[in-house]
Amino acid sequence: MSSSDNNQDLPNVTAAQEATVFDAKNILASKQDVLMAIGQIQAFNNIRKYTTVGELLVFKKIKESKQYKGLVYTNENGENTTVGDLQDVCKYFFNRSYNAMQEDLLNLEKFGQEFLESSQTMGLGNRELRKLRQLDEESQQLIINDEAVELGDKDAIKELIEDIVLKQASEKA
Repeated sequence: MSSSDNNQDLPNVTAAQEATVFDAKNILASKQDVLMAIGQIQAFNNIRKYTTVGELLVFKKIKESKQYKGLVYTNENGENTTVGDLQDVCKYFFNRSYNAMQEDLLNLEKFGQEFLESSQTMGLGNRELRKLRQLDEESQQLIINDEAVELGDKDAIKELIEDIVLKQASEKA
């Protein structure tokens, strides 16, 4: 594209302004791969949120059916072994500990899919969610429906949980 073609696209543009626009386009073009990679990471993170919930629902179904007994898996020594309990299922089929799966399943059942996904996005840990589970239903709903959840403000949610925990502890004392 010639310089005169650019001037037709952008009327009354000086040569310096045209050069600035050209430079900006080149910068954007050079960043395109990185921006696309960042978009992919964001997509993978969103997919992970949904697959975590899906994984927990599958775990719950397997747990309740008790049909996991007798399944065969390959252990870390390369030997075929039979599943004896849910700990084996979690370790070899979900690649997670039984305790972690149970904790996440409790969170899903207590708070629902939407809040669990939000808490994962914010990076709330099991410590905060455990404290939240121990609060009364009214306090839980207050936190779950707080504006900070919508905004993804992890620190505000952690502070709110701590404030309510301290308030309830002082009321009991």
